[in-house]
Amino acid sequence: MIKNLYRSYFSRKYFNKILFVYMFITIVTFCTLAYVTVNNTSDLIKEKELKYNDVVLNRIMAHLDSKYDIVKTMLKQTLIDKEFVQDIYYFLQQDYSPFNMDYIETKWVFDDYMSSALSRDRDITGISVYKIRDQRIYEYSETAVTNNLLNEYRYPDLIRHSGQSSSFSEIYPAHYPAYLSISNSFVFTVSMKLKADNLVDDAGILLVDFDTQSFQDIISSQRNDLASDFIVLTSSGEVIFDSSNRYYGKEFTSFNQIQQVTSSSTVNIDHTPTVMYKLTDPETGNMVVSLIPEKLLLSQANEIRDKILLLALACISGCMLLMYIGSKIFSQRVLRITKHLKKIGAGDLSIRLPVKNQNVDEFDEISISFNRMSEKLVDYIDRFYVLELKQKSSELKALQAQVNPHFLYNTLEAIRMKTVLSGDRESAHMIYILAKLLRSSAKEQMAVTIEEEIGFCDLYLNLFKIRYENNFDYTFEIDSDIVELGIIKHLLQPLLENYLIHGFLPKKENNHLLLRGVREGDHLLFTIEDNGSGITETKLNEINRNLEREPLPSDSIGLINVNERIQIAFGQHYGLSIKSDQATGTTVTIIIPVLTLQEVQQCTRSS
Repeated sequence: MIKNLYRSYFSRKYFNKILFVYMFITIVTFCTLAYVTVNNTSDLIKEKELKYNDVVLNRIMAHLDSKYDIVKTMLKQTLIDKEFVQDIYYFLQQDYSPFNMDYIETKWVFDDYMSSALSRDRDITGISVYKIRDQRIYEYSETAVTNNLLNEYRYPDLIRHSGQSSSFSEIYPAHYPAYLSISNSFVFTVSMKLKADNLVDDAGILLVDFDTQSFQDIISSQRNDLASDFIVLTSSGEVIFDSSNRYYGKEFTSFNQIQQVTSSSTVNIDHTPTVMYKLTDPETGNMVVSLIPEKLLLSQANEIRDKILLLALACISGCMLLMYIGSKIFSQRVLRITKHLKKIGAGDLSIRLPVKNQNVDEFDEISISFNRMSEKLVDYIDRFYVLELKQKSSELKALQAQVNPHFLYNTLEAIRMKTVLSGDRESAHMIYILAKLLRSSAKEQMAVTIEEEIGFCDLYLNLFKIRYENNFDYTFEIDSDIVELGIIKHLLQPLLENYLIHGFLPKKENNHLLLRGVREGDHLLFTIEDNGSGITETKLNEINRNLEREPLPSDSIGLINVNERIQIAFGQHYGLSIKSDQATGTTVTIIIPVLTLQEVQQCTRSS
C-alpha cells in the first residue's frame, strides 16, 4: 500500500516531494516552538510579575519613608523662629490654664501652626499632640480643633506605647479616625517625640495621621494583569496597609513565615501556595509585601498555552493549505512549460508561452527565455537561409567577374613603362597607384589592420589628388593606439568613393575631405567629413530608411552595402549613420567594436 501511494503521489511528482518536506519541516518547527514557549511561559510570567512588583514595592517604600520626612520637617520648622520656639516651649511646659492669657496666647500660636501643618501634605488627615505636662490630647483636623484628657482619647494605647518606646519615631497600624465622616477610610499614624527646651526631657508626642488611599493610588498607577495583593507591615507585623482589605484589624498570621524567607519565594498563605515578593527597610524594619496565588500564575500560563497551541495548529493548517495551493499552481505552470517544450521539439516554432506584464517571477523569466529562444530559432533559420542565398549569388558574381590578375598587372606595367619612356611621369605614377589598388583588391583576406586600410584609402585619394591638384585636399586624423587593431577590408573606401562621385565639386577650389578615427571605450568611431554639395532632405530620409531595413541582396557598394557588412559581421548594435546639410556638407559615422585582426577575421568567417 505504501509503495502504491509513493508511486501515485511522489515517484514522478517533484512538487509533491517538496510539499511533503515543507509540511514536515513546518509541523516540526511549530510543535518545537509551541513546546518551548509553553515551558517558558510560567517563568516569563513570574519574571514580568517580579519586575512589576519590584517597581511597586520600591515606590510604596519610598512613599512610606517620605511620610517620616514630612513629620521630621514639621518638627524642624518649629525651631527656625526663636520667638515661635519660645511660645511652643512655654505652651508644652505649662499646665492646662484656659483662663491664663499667656497660656491662651501661646496656645493660639501652637494651634495655628498645627492647623496650617495639615496642608503640608495632601495625605495628612489629622494631627494630634499629646502634652505630658497636663496629660491632655490636642487634636487638629479639617473639621475641628479639640483637646481631651488622655483617658478620653480613642487610641490611648498609641500614646502609652510611644511614651514607653526608646525610639524617637514610631509608626502605628491602620485604624479608623473618629474625625473622618467616611467610616471605611483607614489611616496610619507616624509619631515623634517633642523635646523640652533643655532638649533632654520629653515634653510631648506628635502624632500625624496619613490616609492609606495614597498606597492604593500607587498600585493603580501601575498596570498589573494578575492583580497582586500588597501589604505594608510594621516591624512587629501589624498591618499598615492591605490592598485586599482582608487583614485590617487582624493578626497577620504569616508574618513569621515571611520574615524567614528571601525577597522572592513561594510560601503558604492561609493554606494556599502563594508567590511572595518583599522589600524591607533596614532602618525602621517596615516591610512591603506582594502576594499572588500560584494558581493564578498557572491559570494564566495554561491560558497562554492553550492560545499558543491553537495558534500553532491554525498556522500549521494555514501553511499546509498555502503550500498545497502554491504547489498546485507551480505544478500547473511547469506542466504548461513542459507541454510547450514538447511542441517545440515536434517542430512547431510558432508556439509562445503567456507572460505577465507586472510582478514577473521565475516562471515568467523561464517563459520569456523560452519565447526568446523560439524567436531566435526562427530568426536563425531565416537568416541562415537568406545568407545561403547571398552566398550562392556572390559565388556566381565572382565567377562571372573572374579575370587573371597577373594579366592585368603585366598589362598595366607595360603601359606604365611606355609612359615613362615617353616622359609622362605623372600618368606613369597614376598607373602605378592603380596597379597597387588592384593588387590589394585581389587579395582574398576579408580583414586587415586599420593601418593597412588607411594606406589603401591614402592611395585611392592620392590618385584623385593628382587629377585635381589645385582644388582638392584630404586629411587623416587617426589615433596611434588603434592602427594595429582589425577592420573589415575596404570598409572605408566606398564612403570616400561616395563623396568623390556625389559630393565633390570640380569647380570649387577648396574641396576638403577629413577622415578621423578614435577609440571610445569598447567602440571604434570613424567619421568622414566633407564640405561638398551635401544631400537633399528627401534623399537623406530615403537613405536612412534603407539603412534601418533588414539586410537584403544588393548590388550597391555604397552606404547601404557598408552598413550591411558591418551588421552581418558584428551585429545590429553597430553600423553606419549619416548627417548632411547642403550648405556645409556631409558627415558619415561608422561604429564598430574594438577587436584584434584575428578577432575580426573570425567574425567575417562566421558571418
